Amino acid sequence: MSIRTADFDELASVFPGWDMRLMQLGRGAFQGGVVLSQVGRFQLFEVEGNRSVQVRGARPVRCYEFNVVQERNADAVWRGRTLRPGIVNIRQPGDLIDHRTSESYRSTGLVVDAEFVQRIAASLHGVDAESLLGRSVVSLELRRSRSLDRSLRRVLSRFAVGDDLVPQPHADVEEFLVGWLSEILGCALPEQLREASSLGSRRRTQVVREAEAYMLAHLDRRLSLFEICEVVGVSERTLIYAFRECTGQTPKAYLKALRLNRLRQDLKAADPSTASVCQFARHWGLDHPGALAADYFRQFGERPGQTLHRTR
Repeated sequence: MSIRTADFDELASVFPGWDMRLMQLGRGAFQGGVVLSQVGRFQLFEVEGNRSVQVRGARPVRCYEFNVVQERNADAVWRGRTLRPGIVNIRQPGDLIDHRTSESYRSTGLVVDAEFVQRIAASLHGVDAESLLGRSVVSLELRRSRSLDRSLRRVLSRFAVGDDLVPQPHADVEEFLVGWLSEILGCALPEQLREASSLGSRRRTQVVREAEAYMLAHLDRRLSLFEICEVVGVSERTLIYAFRECTGQTPKAYLKALRLNRLRQDLKAADPSTASVCQFARHWGLDHPGALAADYFRQFGERPGQTLHRTR
């Protein structure tokens, strides 16, 4: 949903499950707005206003909130302190809202259930979210923080239309947001935990074989690293390290190679007078024709149609 308003009290009323009280501090007529979207487990929002406003209250219970500090909200006060651009401000479950906006203010945020954050931290990084996020701020390179902020705004622009908040069950966007949050968590890791995990050769092979078996059983649908890590029981870093050591590829590249090779086998065995490339491609989760043709050519040096129509 998206609203524009001259009444700052209206901003507080559009957040479901929040209990907020606003008081205008800056002088002059207020103009502002909220863009809000619920995508699966994630609530995304962007708030802006032209006057300084004090915000107090509470967000939904057992949720984390992540805000990327940019130039337009760097003069705001977050729990008694200002934060420079490039900082990710993290509000813990149970933290009360105590915030003062800047005069020219725009802030993009992501709200996630604490249990799901814990799953992401454990599955992709092998750590406990509560201990990892205890610092309440994470520092990023300014360029990277701007990119993360823009990416959230692009997701918002895709779904926040009209006056009603309708949950959006888009698997591709949820996967993107899991990756977005995973990057923040990765930046919060202590330096000694950022190094690639070291596994014995036997364990590396076992991890790759278990992951490959799961991939092969689910090639017909979207698979995320988060899901594979949960099934195999290793962190994202460990999974990537094992695949690179054993296959020379990342898990995502290996998954694509599995799909392309299965497609090639089907095309070689098919009757070109009755079969189509798209028919087999969809079966193996390759549902983007333009990308498929390019990927297939890079993999095998020919187009899918050439494989299908080659004389057997």
